[in-house]
Amino acid sequence: MISPLQNGTLLVVAGGWHDERPGGASRLPTDFARFLAGRGYPTAYLCPSDLVARTTRTEVDGVSLWRSPSPMAPSPSAGNVRRHVRWVRHALRELASEQPLTTLLGHTQLQYLVAASVCGPSIRRCYAAHSPFVAELMENVTTRPTLKQRLAWRGARWMERRVLQISDVVHCDSDYARGLMVSAYPDVLDDKAVVLPAWVDGTRFRPSRVERSALRGCLGAPWMADVPTFFTLRRLVPRMGIDTLIEAAASLARSGRPFRLIVGGEGPERPRLEALAQARGIGDRVAFIGRVSEEQIVDTFAAADCFVLPTRALECFGLIVLESYACGVPVIGVPVGSIPEVMGPAFRIWIADDNAAPALARRMEEFLSGRLRVDPTRLRARALEFDRSLVAPQHERALLGARDQGRSVA
Repeated sequence: MISPLQNGTLLVVAGGWHDERPGGASRLPTDFARFLAGRGYPTAYLCPSDLVARTTRTEVDGVSLWRSPSPMAPSPSAGNVRRHVRWVRHALRELASEQPLTTLLGHTQLQYLVAASVCGPSIRRCYAAHSPFVAELMENVTTRPTLKQRLAWRGARWMERRVLQISDVVHCDSDYARGLMVSAYPDVLDDKAVVLPAWVDGTRFRPSRVERSALRGCLGAPWMADVPTFFTLRRLVPRMGIDTLIEAAASLARSGRPFRLIVGGEGPERPRLEALAQARGIGDRVAFIGRVSEEQIVDTFAAADCFVLPTRALECFGLIVLESYACGVPVIGVPVGSIPEVMGPAFRIWIADDNAAPALARRMEEFLSGRLRVDPTRLRARALEFDRSLVAPQHERALLGARDQGRSVA
């Protein structure tokens, strides 16, 4: 049976196109759009962009990419949001005039609501709920919230509830994430919430053919060829727990063991974290390298001896665990959110007893002493359980209602 979806266009709305705005939030929708186009579906992708002054349209790998001026540029404002909504409506009406839109796949709330209002009730609506949006906003506030923040949370909760109400399918990355969403909105999410995990590109993330010390030499400073190196890659905001990792590193340094900690990623916490490392006397052991480019991200994973994931709260999947595993690099994690779920039962010993600095330091010391070891092929085998070739078709079947129609996995 031929799917009726072939008679219309699938529309993906997201916060950015990954090639332009790299990050976990844009990687999966971008990858899925390319996957769908490769499977033969007419696929459009709509997202905000800081690089355009008006809506633009290009073709990328078979995907019709529509970019509208960002509501955050040049700075967040109600006027910019209204302007962005106008551009999105205009683009959607032009797109719908060319071919019917059959399925809406949403990853960001504002664009999703606008798209749903333009496309009407007949379109199939699927929304990716990575975690409760309001909980994310609240978790990154470390001081007493202002009236403006509380009002923003109220508005965000209304918007999220509305998004969930109008959706036919709400998909979450993990059992943990689904539990959070159902607990937050029990009257809305009954049988429409399903678990569809994220995926890793096993053909791209793989062990390096270059010896690790030579690979570090290619990457250059602050990598050092002969020093055991821990690595983490996070957006530098409070809930990621990088301050806890620095405290753990300071404790570990007192043992006298040589090691380095390299922190990748950017965010508003970076100045405070750099100051914390200096204040704890480990400024010479901790290096902040900022955003890791797409060209270097695989080599950066492979250059590390061990990845550390110290998240404080709301880790609803942890794709970087699988990316590290796929490169043959072990992960020390904490018992927070979906981290144990993704790391897998075979690697429970790599999970600290809690997410406090002393417990994290103990696991790091066990790794340095050689008491914590694993065959890299076992790590890669775990990652490949979530390989794109296996997981993306699961998304296709669940979100599009598609049957096996002879399309090969791209």
